[in-house]
This record gives sequence, structure tokens and C-alpha cells, in this order.
Amino acid sequence: MSERAVRRMTEAEFLEWQRHQEHRYELVDGVPRAMTGARFRHDRVLVNVSSALLDALETIDSPCRPFTADIAVRVPTGDLRRPDVAVYCPPFDEDAMVSDRPRLVVEVLSESTEDTDQHVKVDEYQHMEAVDYILLLAPRVVDVLVWAREEDRSWQSKRYQSLDDVVPLPRLAVSLRLARLYRSVELRPRPRLVSED
Repeated sequence: MSERAVRRMTEAEFLEWQRHQEHRYELVDGVPRAMTGARFRHDRVLVNVSSALLDALETIDSPCRPFTADIAVRVPTGDLRRPDVAVYCPPFDEDAMVSDRPRLVVEVLSESTEDTDQHVKVDEYQHMEAVDYILLLAPRVVDVLVWAREEDRSWQSKRYQSLDDVVPLPRLAVSLRLARLYRSVELRPRPRLVSED
């Protein structure tokens, strides 16, 4: 049996097609990939992160703002990714649906996407000139991995695992308290795999 040829979309074709879809998609190698739906826990962390970033940026009168996955990020390969939250700074094109200039990207991990988020997407984001921070948050336990760009443009990672921890984001002149990021989130560890012997 022969496989049906996959028609690859351009960015413009994808964006026009996406407008008529009920769910969000990413564009990977010219092919739309459906994004998985979020659970309440995942979405609660996402809202907490977005509101914490907005409050922190507004407190210092920063013109930068957090945006949702509705704004696609064009990575260097030409693919379009949709981080859960991204922070952009002016100038803004208010009519744009895509940007290649996020300063910070956030992925709230889920079991179905965490390998892609932690490896493929981190690598893509690290090759974007504008990105200074990549935050990966586990929604079941207090665990935030922060990739931060150093002065020499290299990347360093640090993990935060206590509600008392504060994540410094000096290039944006703000910091985030983990207690705020995990506010009202029911925390519980993932079930351990039981061996079958």
C-alpha cells in the first residue's frame, strides 16, 4: 500500500487554514500538528504564570507583556511553535499572528508533550536571538527548570523546587515567586511505575 503524499503548507497557508479550525495547531515541517488539550491543573499553572508575569511587568512600568499560545513563535527552522506563554517587548505589530522575537517562553509540561518540550523546543528556542529565558514548569510537583542566557550569550540552567524559591529574570527586571506560580494548584507526584516481575 502506498502512503498518501503529505502536502506541506507555507506559513501563510497554515495561518489561513488555522483561522477555520476549532483547536490550535503548530506547523512542523510544513504539516499541522494538533496541540493536546489541557487539564485543569495545567491550565491553572498557565494562568498563574501569565498573571504573575503581567503583574510583575506592570509593577515596574515595563512595556513588555505576556501573551498566550494564540501568538505563534517562528523558530529558526521556519516551524511555528505555540509556547504556553511568551513575553514580547515593543515594537508590537498589533495585527500579527506570528513573531520571532519573544524574550521569554514558558512551557507547562504534560506527559504527552514533555519530551518534545524539554528537548526539541528548548533547542529551537535557544537558537532564537531574542530569547533570554526558557521556563519549563511541571504541573504536578513544584519543579521549574529555567534556562537563562548569560552575558556571553551561552545558556545556563537552574532548577527551582521549593515554594519559597524566587526565579530571577534580570534581563526583564522582574522575578517570579514559585508560591505564586503554583497558587491553588493541587500538587501530587506522578504515580510510580510498578515493575511486572
